[in-house]
Amino acid sequence: MLQLERVSLSYGSFRALDNITLHAGAGELVVLLGANAPARVPSSWR
Repeated sequence: MLQLERVSLSYGSFRALDNITLHAGAGELVVLLGANAPARVPSSWR
């Protein structure tokens, strides 16, 4: 199980995430995509 609560993230003055909450249960797949998503994939996943 994965649980994130009240997460915020900024890149300089750009607010990418603003107070999000995310819950993923066992066996669920969650994907967060952005403009540069391929560059964010850990090398162990390729």
